[in-house]
Amino acid sequence: MLSIGSALGSAHGPPIPAGTYVSPTVEEQEIVREDTIRFRIRLAEGEPLVDRQYDFHVTTDGRIQPYPMTSVDAGLGVGRFEWRLRGGAILREERRTGATTRFVADAPAPPGSRRD
Repeated sequence: MLSIGSALGSAHGPPIPAGTYVSPTVEEQEIVREDTIRFRIRLAEGEPLVDRQYDFHVTTDGRIQPYPMTSVDAGLGVGRFEWRLRGGAILREERRTGATTRFVADAPAPPGSRRD
């Protein structure tokens, strides 16, 4: 039996601080918890948001590897992008074009305010 640690490699990269990371438009997000990452992203401009949650691993070079994925998610969904942790932000790179989007940690709501 293959353990997840050996399947992904034994070296771990830096942890991703828990929180919500937002795109420049604030419409797309990644929500990071200790052991899961939830993607609320558009796969292409003008398409509806997809909402997928995965376990994840960060490699020593900062690549974020969500798992497990179906073959459809790997080729046409979240897995069609390269995900990296850089300087406290999450970067999404379109593998075909190289276009990059930077997701930054959303500022916490002030005490007593409500965030929807």
